[in-house]
Amino acid sequence: SCGIGHALAMMAPWKEPKYLTRIWCIFEIYTAHQYQDKCRVTIVMPPNQKKQLEDDLLKEKSTRFHALYETLGKTKIEDAEATVEDDRIAIL
Repeated sequence: SCGIGHALAMMAPWKEPKYLTRIWCIFEIYTAHQYQDKCRVTIVMPPNQKKQLEDDLLKEKSTRFHALYETLGKTKIEDAEATVEDDRIAIL
């Protein structure tokens, strides 16, 4: 269960967030989503990365969400890393 009640996801750098390359981080966000009535998720990023995201979302309407979908679409849980290989195998 999500006993902490609040998870922070550090999305930096914006177009290739390290958070989404770590198996425990992906598992954390998955678990928080499973307990969304008990656990809130906040996405945080450095000001310069937030500005880049905002600029991408303010582009012309036809390409507005392209960068967002492209960034999230790069997430491949099977390629995520862990310090302890047994942890990675157990989560997968």
